[in-house]
Amino acid sequence: MSIKRAGERCGIEEFTGHRTETVDIPDEKGKDDARERYQQLHSAYKILSDQLDAFAREKAKAPWRRGQGQRELQVAQARARTQDLEAEVKVFQARCDDSQAQASQPAQDLQMLYNEIEELSQKNKALQSEIDSIKQQYEKASQPIQDLQMLNEELSQKNKALYWVS
Repeated sequence: MSIKRAGERCGIEEFTGHRTETVDIPDEKGKDDARERYQQLHSAYKILSDQLDAFAREKAKAPWRRGQGQRELQVAQARARTQDLEAEVKVFQARCDDSQAQASQPAQDLQMLYNEIEELSQKNKALQSEIDSIKQQYEKASQPIQDLQMLNEELSQKNKALYWVS
C-alpha cells in the first residue's frame, strides 16, 4: 500500500501490473476536520448570539426598566417644584425687602412675610430631601443595567474568542 493523491498514477503500478490503493493525505483529513469544527463553532456562536439578543430584548422590557423611567420623571417633577418654590422664595424675599423699605407698614406684616419665607424654606429643604431620595432610587435601579452591559461585554468577548479559536 502506498500513499498518493487520488487520480495520481504511479510508474510502479504500470511497471509491475499491481494495483495500489489510494489513501488520503492526513492534511486533507485535517482540513475537513477543521472545517467541520469551524462550522460547529460558528453554529454555537450564532445560537449564543441569538440567545444574548433575546435576553437583552427581554430585559429591556422588564418592569424595573419602566420603574426607572418613572423615577426619572419623579426627579424631573421634584426639580421643577423646587425651582418653582425657589422662585416663590425670591418673590417673597423681594416683598420682604419692599416691606422693610416702607417703614410705615406695621411690623406684623413683616413677621408674616418672614414666616412665609421660613415656611417656603422648609418646603424647599423637604423637596431637596425628596430629590436626593429619588436620585438614590434611580442609582439603585440603574445598577442592573450596568451589570447587564458588563455581562453583554463579557459574552461578546467570549464569542469573539470562540470565533477566533475556530
